[in-house]
Parts: sequence; C-alpha cells; structure tokens
Amino acid sequence: MIKQKIKILGVILLVSLIFTACTSGGNDSEKVEDEEKYEKAYGGEMNLPIETVENMNPLLSENESLYSFYDLIYEGLFRFKDDHDMENVLAKDYKIENEGRTINIKLRDNVKWHDGEDFTSKDVKFTIDLLRHAFKTKEYRDILSKYDKFIKPEDIEHIYSVNIVDEKNITIDFDRSFSNSLETLAFPIFPAHLFIDEEENILYDTALENTKDFKPIGSGAYKFVSYEEGKKINLESNDNWWNEDKPYIKNISGIMLKADEFKNALDKGDIDVLETTFKSFDDFKKDKDVRIREYASNDFDFLGFNFKNDKFKGKDGKAIRQAIAHAIDRDKIIKDVYNEDATKASLPLLNNSYLLNENADMYEYDVKEAKKILKKADIKDLKFKLMTNSNDKYREKTADMIIKDLNEIGIEVEKSYEDDLDSMISKMEKGDFDIALLGLELSESVDLTFAFHSDNIENGSNFISYSNKEMDKLLVEAFSAKDRKVKKDKYKEVQDILLEDLPYVGLFFTNNALIMDERIKGDIKPLEYGLYNNIEKWFIPEELQKGAKEE
Repeated sequence: MIKQKIKILGVILLVSLIFTACTSGGNDSEKVEDEEKYEKAYGGEMNLPIETVENMNPLLSENESLYSFYDLIYEGLFRFKDDHDMENVLAKDYKIENEGRTINIKLRDNVKWHDGEDFTSKDVKFTIDLLRHAFKTKEYRDILSKYDKFIKPEDIEHIYSVNIVDEKNITIDFDRSFSNSLETLAFPIFPAHLFIDEEENILYDTALENTKDFKPIGSGAYKFVSYEEGKKINLESNDNWWNEDKPYIKNISGIMLKADEFKNALDKGDIDVLETTFKSFDDFKKDKDVRIREYASNDFDFLGFNFKNDKFKGKDGKAIRQAIAHAIDRDKIIKDVYNEDATKASLPLLNNSYLLNENADMYEYDVKEAKKILKKADIKDLKFKLMTNSNDKYREKTADMIIKDLNEIGIEVEKSYEDDLDSMISKMEKGDFDIALLGLELSESVDLTFAFHSDNIENGSNFISYSNKEMDKLLVEAFSAKDRKVKKDKYKEVQDILLEDLPYVGLFFTNNALIMDERIKGDIKPLEYGLYNNIEKWFIPEELQKGAKEE
C-alpha cells in the first residue's frame, strides 16, 4: 500500500494538468517588460513536444504528453485554479444541495463543438455514462486509472445518477456526501453526437475504438486540423471559442519524438517548449535563448516519525517533533541542495492552496527555540536513525544537512540510508525505522485520510502509525462536507491538529518548469496540472514570428 501513495521523488514524477504557480527569474517583471517592449500580436506558430502517438483516442492513449496537448482541445465542466480551488469552465453556475449529494449545474451558453454543433446537457451525460461503462472493463479501467489528473475511477463510481433537466441544466447525484464532487467533475467532456445513433443508443465500441483515425473534436481554444502519422498533430486557434480572450498564437503543432529526444529538439529549434524538473534546470539557466517558467510541483518532501517508537509518544514526543521542526534550516537546504528550485512548505497541502491556514509556516528555523523546547521538557540524550534512499543524491544531501542541524540542538542521528527503494519501503511497512525522509505526490483532490486516519495504519498508507481520534473524526467530516465552506472549515481544524501534533515535519515542494523559446512572450503561468494553462495569453510579437520581414 505504501507504494501506492508514497513516491520517492526523483524516481516517479507524473506529468499533470492543474494548477500551482510560482516563477523563476521574476515572472511579473518579465510580463511587464514583454508588454512594454513588445506589442501583442495575433498569428505565429508554436511547436510542442509529444511522444510518438500510437492511438489518437484520448480515453485510450497511455501517452502522458498527449494528455497535456489535448488540454488545448478539450474542456471540462470545471478546472483547478492556481490556488487549487475550482473554477467554472463549461459550467456557468452550480449549486450543491442535499447535504452535498447533489449538484445542479447550469451550462454555459453559446458553446459550440469544433464541428459547429451546440454543446448541451446531453454531452455531459454521455461522457459520464461512457466513463462509467469503461470502468467496468479492466483494460479501460487500468488505462484511465493512471491519469488521476483527469479521471479517478473510484470517484466516478460514486456518481449515482445523471439527469438532464433541459439543454442547459443537468443534475448529478452522488451516493454519498462528498466534498470533492467538483474535483471529480474536472474531466474533459466529449461530444455525444459523434457516438450516439438515431435511436439515442450510445455507441460504446466506437467511442472506445483504438484507432489512429480518431479525430479529436472538443470545445477548447484550439481545434484539430490534421494528423501526419508518426510526425505531428496540427492545431489552429478556435475562432468560435466561447471565451472572450481569443488565443493570440494561430497555429500549434505537436511534434512527435521519443522522450529522450525532447531536449535536443529544443536546442535545434524543432520545438519551442519543454517541461523539465528541478534536476535539469541548470542545463538551461545560462541559455539566453530560452526563458524558464518555474512552478511548484505536487511532490512534497517531509520527515515522517514512527509513532510505534515510545520516544515519539505523549507530551515528550510532541516536544521532540516540535524541536526538530524548528531545528531544520529549510531555506539553506533549498539553496545549497536544490539551487533555489524548491518551494518551502510545512503541511501536506498543495502550494498556495486555498485551504491553507494563515499560520501554516509557524515552525521557522530557530535553533534557540528548538533548544528551549527540549530544555523545558527536560529531554536529553536523544538518539535516532534517519532513513532515506541514497540512490537520490538530492535526498541524501538533504538528509546529511538535517543530521547536522539536529546535532546542533543535541540530537544524535545515525544514518540509515537504503540503496534500494524496495528495501526502504519494506522496512517502512514493517515499522523498522525511527524517522524517514521521503516524498509524497499529492493529489489535487484533497483527502488526507490515507496518511493520518488510524484505520489506514493496518493497510500501510498511514505508515507512521499515527492515531488521533479527533483527527479521525475531522478527516471523515472534511471528506463528506456538505459544501465548499464546510470543507474549508474542517480542513482548517485538520491543520490545527497537524501543526500541534506534527506527525510530519514538512520541508518543501520540488519545482518543475517550462523551458520556452525566447520569442514566446506574455503572462505565462504553467501549472502542475496544466502545463499550458492560460495559453490564450501567450503571444509571439509580429517581428519574431516565423516568416516576418527582417528590417
């Protein structure tokens, strides 16, 4: 079970679709500079990388880069904002009723599919019915389950019924009160008229057909033009897009490459954009022909404590954890190990989340305070083992610095570094550790029960064996909150306990980035679950567009 939730960063990283923004090199100042120096212009072309496509059907493709590319074509009812709350897309308005079990959705007017047909409630019902049908087959379920950025089968299965009120109003009922109901509905909507016959029967086999001839028709900012087999997918801006902010860039092509060819293609100018992790930033920082748009990923590094260890129990255990939290110089780790390419964070809630408490970073680096806490509790002669995976050089260097920090406040720490990820996980599952330095890939759909609810101690996802009855109660209440306000209130209480008990001492989120050709300008804000977020605001100045006349 630990393998399902804990992903040692640097080994597993998911390319995703939705939303946290933080930038390197002063994005705001560069935006102002762009707007002062360059006049916004329509036109131009941009090439994006995608791995070679074997299947054009977005529901069946296992090509992660294609999902980001298809985000330009398809839209959902809702999507995540940069604060990880939801915003309306194809939904114009909604109302949550029946203690959180029912959502009444009013759809946006004047939305058309790329083939000119009207978008209606029938399309929403068709998409949900199609997904529910697909999940009944293991083959489709396994494919879709890999991409929780779009679709989480276990959540879709809690949709009890979908009822069309009229062309622009639809009611969705869940089988329970569910605070992540809007998050569940962030998947792309597909056009029903392409897959329903004259008798209103859904042509499931056609919709789930594995074919290179599949032509994606969505409602988004860009529409499909052509597919050059094995070479590229061509798109053009959608002049009939419902959004007032029409895209500036006219043509976008997805250039098909092997994953290990992406960087070379950027260097040669064959592609204009490349997603990368903090581990590759240095390759580009001295390149004046590119711009780095940095953002916090969903990958959270932290210290987890083994609550089966008597030293971490009771008041003394809490004092030890609080002292450790103050003793670690996270800023220095981010500077010296990650070259500033990480974002400090104390809690396992996404960076800049609308749910975060104002006092989320209350444990700042303070050696005097750490020593004071231990002295007040009369705690001496502490000795622990710190476990991490040494095959990740960043993780190992971080652990080394933490050990020095803890030695500074009188805590002796023995290294317990594992060469093999599997052996580390095996030890954690057996409870054979004191403190573990590791990482979690956090979901956009918030649910911390896997980490902190006592029911999950036995299955291993609560690998630290943390148990708090009040926390158990709050986690259930937060998950089943009847509306968004109650959800936020409950997560405030959850954070209050986390900050008091400190079952995890949070360190940081590692950063990812889009590396972009210098000629692409504008208010560019890539996000973990939306690489091409706000692409309609990107532009290429007329003088920098290919084919522009030289002065």
